[in-house]
Amino acid sequence: MDLFSSIGFYLIRGTVGFYMNLCQRNLEKLDDIKTNSQRLKEILIAGLNTKYGIDNNFDSIIKGGKNNLPLTTYADYLDAIENLTDTDGLKHFILTTGTTGIPKKIPVYEGFNWSGMPGWELVLYHTFPKEYFGKRLMPFHITERQMHGGYKVRNALTTQLDKISDSFISSRLITRVSTSPLDVFLTDDHQLATFLHLYYALLDVNLWCVMTYFSKSTYHLFRYMEKNWSLLLSRVKITDKDRFDTLTKISTTEPGFVRKIWPNLKVLVCGASGYFKFYLHHLKHYIGDLPILTIMYASSEGVFGYPLKVNVDEYKLYPMDCSYEFIEFIEPIRRITMSSGTSSKSKEEKLIPIDQLVEGNIYELVITTFGRFYRYRTGDLIKFIRYEKYLPIITYVQRVADFITIGEDKVAVSVLALEEELMKISEGKMIDYLFQINDGNETNETNKPKYTLYVEAEAEVSDIFNSWCEKNNFNSFHVKRDTFMRLAEKLAGRTSLPDQVKIPRVIRNHKLILDFLIENKKYDEKIEN
Repeated sequence: MDLFSSIGFYLIRGTVGFYMNLCQRNLEKLDDIKTNSQRLKEILIAGLNTKYGIDNNFDSIIKGGKNNLPLTTYADYLDAIENLTDTDGLKHFILTTGTTGIPKKIPVYEGFNWSGMPGWELVLYHTFPKEYFGKRLMPFHITERQMHGGYKVRNALTTQLDKISDSFISSRLITRVSTSPLDVFLTDDHQLATFLHLYYALLDVNLWCVMTYFSKSTYHLFRYMEKNWSLLLSRVKITDKDRFDTLTKISTTEPGFVRKIWPNLKVLVCGASGYFKFYLHHLKHYIGDLPILTIMYASSEGVFGYPLKVNVDEYKLYPMDCSYEFIEFIEPIRRITMSSGTSSKSKEEKLIPIDQLVEGNIYELVITTFGRFYRYRTGDLIKFIRYEKYLPIITYVQRVADFITIGEDKVAVSVLALEEELMKISEGKMIDYLFQINDGNETNETNKPKYTLYVEAEAEVSDIFNSWCEKNNFNSFHVKRDTFMRLAEKLAGRTSLPDQVKIPRVIRNHKLILDFLIENKKYDEKIEN
């Protein structure tokens, strides 16, 4: 390393170290008993002169009056969102691709930006100090922008990548830490971007970190690499013959082959809690026992929490972009019907402040945000673990609506609990799934609930699996290999990323999803690879 390179290297290390210390101090400042109420006050002041703020007497609440704001869901804001204009301070929309199965447009207003404190980076920085300044595989890219009423509608990542490409420092930084050049991130073709990200990563034997959206995204990434291995190697051969010779000795059928490709790989960073725990089983084939850092707890409405350490499925909630309240979760059957959009508060539902949570209890998270969502039901269930100083440590459980009723007694069972059972009886072969509620049977008092279970498996499942479905009054419907991966691509279209799409576990009449699954029914005895 020459003199100028050495100076540049240590300058970067010093700058990053300073920034990490600054982020650490800023997060520590949030850990105060008054922060959540202060953030609520700031949010109400920001919305004081809006129609909602005037109609709901924000001025009185700010001055210490009782907070009687109603609980809301996205359905309560639909009309207002459709009629927003620049006089409301609208900047653009963020398009979600979440577990509801229906994209939502989240307005972003002038003067508001998501929190810029990357809590997961602090964990990486302190856990892997020697490797931290090395290269990572980060298979992200932009999507096409669409317009709505003259305003841009983009996913959150496209918004961030646009900012990075417009900034001299940020654009240099992303190429400093990533195996891929900036142009690949600015590619809006998903297949091409995935191929190029993998190609550039394969050239770097010292890769230390893979960072994706979710464990599902990582599984699909490695599955893509497995299916396109020969094509990727043909490209590597043109660029680096020695690396090609090394890679040709690796078989993609061997368990843990990803770690043979990159022997210095230290960690996978991705969303791996709740819905995404399911995919960790299949990831083991590729990465073995590689440490996993679950990246953060967030949605398009805001950033909520950051992880504490590697291989620990817990987050610390920080009042950064929003303030928090909680509803204790007791009656799953009733809440299935509530998830369709009603926001009325029943007698049993009591809003619990952030400092009165009970260890081990499960709560639905309620947020009030700078994005003008007030007492907004996220539909997320979280489990309270403990307090660390003044803020709660939680683990993500699942969506409120992800319960189905089984048996003659119509017992409400978590889909994630059923998931564990189905994985056991399928001997780990089940790759993906969803339940369809067959209309007229969910709440019928004289008939048992009836569902159709759509299943993708990596090999033929035993008769025990089908017998279990029949015993529990499920229709089982088997689809071809990679059906769910291709379904995510179809749902994403051109304005979202397949890697971000979280296909809902329970649906009723989602025509696009059901038609696609039926088109991909598995007829052959042997499942396609």
